[in-house]
Amino acid sequence: MSLDDFLNTHHHEDQVITQLDLQNLTLDGYSFDNCVFEYCKFNQAIFQNCRFTDCEFTHSNLSLAKFPSTSFLDVRFTEDCKAIGVDWSELNPPSRFSFAHSNLDDTYFYKMKLDKISIQNCSIRNAAFVQCSLIGANFKGSSFQDTSFSECNLMQANFRDAEDYFIDLFSNKLTGAKFSSPEALNLLAALNIEVF
Repeated sequence: MSLDDFLNTHHHEDQVITQLDLQNLTLDGYSFDNCVFEYCKFNQAIFQNCRFTDCEFTHSNLSLAKFPSTSFLDVRFTEDCKAIGVDWSELNPPSRFSFAHSNLDDTYFYKMKLDKISIQNCSIRNAAFVQCSLIGANFKGSSFQDTSFSECNLMQANFRDAEDYFIDLFSNKLTGAKFSSPEALNLLAALNIEVF
């Protein structure tokens, strides 16, 4: 499919879209149902008033993309996707999406209901989760260096095999959350104590 054909069609359904380059472009009012995006370049693109339902992104770059008033329902990012510097808070609620083996460095999640979100085996460094509901979230195997969780509900969240996280025990709810040793010792950092 050529770029012109893609842009002239505002509703895409049941398509495999490969090597599409939308860098720095603005798309307004597009909808995507049951589409797979492979090896696409969406860096710094703006998806405004768009809807993605039951879609998958693989080996694609969405770094610094913007999603004002856009909906993600059952969207999966897998296999080496990059979504660096994205403010996911721009999405319309409810948002349901997941990440695996992807890079989410420098991303921002603010006041989002993301219960049971899956972010597995990802790099999510220097990111921020602020006032989010992350009940039952699965962060297994992800790296959280310099990522902050502030006033989040992390009850029943799974941090097994995750690393480099810092979670303030006083500003977050952690009842029933699961952690692996020795990384669980990072939880004591907020207490300003020494462990030998």
